[in-house]
This record gives sequence, structure tokens and C-alpha cells, in this order.
Amino acid sequence: VAPEAFLAPPPIAKTLKLPTEHRATMYRSRAAAVAVAIALAAPAAATVDCGGHFASECSACPQGNGESWCNGACAWKSGLFDGNSGTCVPKKEKVAEGLAYLTGFGISAFLMLIFACVYQAKVVEKIGTLPELDIAARERGLFECFKEPQTVLHTVFCLPVVAAKNYSAAEVMGFWPGCILTFILSNIPPLFCLNVLVRSVLAWKVDQRMGRERGPAKGCLINLFCMPC
Repeated sequence: VAPEAFLAPPPIAKTLKLPTEHRATMYRSRAAAVAVAIALAAPAAATVDCGGHFASECSACPQGNGESWCNGACAWKSGLFDGNSGTCVPKKEKVAEGLAYLTGFGISAFLMLIFACVYQAKVVEKIGTLPELDIAARERGLFECFKEPQTVLHTVFCLPVVAAKNYSAAEVMGFWPGCILTFILSNIPPLFCLNVLVRSVLAWKVDQRMGRERGPAKGCLINLFCMPC
């Protein structure tokens, strides 16, 4: 029904010839009913509470204003490296993603812990520490690692344990601190740059112990594009 129909003189007012003040009261009542109907119809079309305003869905909440307009039933999901490039998603979806990530992180940490305990007992303790070496003349090519597939698989899938073994053998860092540090830095994406920096410094110290001087800058580039290398 069009709003004009509500504001038209009611038939009963013409039939009963009500006084002017009574007609005015009926007009005001109808106008109030129209206002209430319009107010109730607006949220029906925009069913998502953005915190201070409504929208058809969470992704439409920001309207170009970023995180400050993403509240209520929605939450801001930041980009990987830039928080301003995020998106507005349902709060339940963000919570579910967080729980899934924490579950995966916990399972991965538990499995890595078991492997690290076995690896320490069977490999690290038997190796001990390395003496001062000079392997500069034994420099190998870029793809020489593929000649030793077992080492490649260990390094790719168990990087924290293998890296910690190298740190321990070169007396750069203890096995468990190195393992925990490498695991945390390798599994939290926002810490990627810090991971590259820390790994480059530690690898440089290992190289010094082994008599190989490739410099921290070269080590930084290697860790940036090929972390297991």
C-alpha cells in the first residue's frame, strides 16, 4: 500500500463527520504508523549489523572507510602484510578460522616435538659439536642438494629440527632453543621478515664455524627465496 493511502482522509471521518480535532488526531496516528513501517522495513533490507549502521552483508560495511566501519556482527580480517588491505567478514567466520589455525598449529607442534625428542636422542647427542673446519674448497652448486634426497626431505618437512641440530653442532645455540625459535618463526606468517633476518644471522655464524665465508647479505637472499637452503 502506498504511503499516500495512509494519509488520505479515513472514510469513517467523512461518514461520521468527526470534529476537526478528532480528524487531526487520526491523521497523526496514521502518519506515526507510516513512520514505524518505514523504520522497520529499512533493517529488513540491510540485515547485517555493522555497529552503528546496517548493510546487506559484512563485506559492504566499510564503504571505503576501512576497519573503523567494520563492527557489530562483523570483524576486520587484516591482509597478510598490510592491515589496511583487509576485508570485513562475519565475526563467526573469523573465530572459526582462528580456531582452525590454532588447532593445526597445535597438532604440528605436537608432532614436531615427538620427532625432535627422537632426533635429539639418536642424532644430535651422537654428533656433539663440530671442530673448527675449513670447507671453503668444497663449495657446491645450487642443485647439488638433490643428490641427497633424504637430507632434502628432512630439511623441507622438519626444518626446525634440522636447523636446531646445525646450531647445536656449531655451538651457535642450544638444540631446544633453536628448535622452538625456528618453529615459531616459520609458522607465523606476519613474522616472515623477522624469520629471514634471524635465520640469516644464525646461518652466518654456522658458516663461520665451518670456515665458509658467504656473508650475511648472501645468506639473507638465500633465506628469503629458499628457506630450507
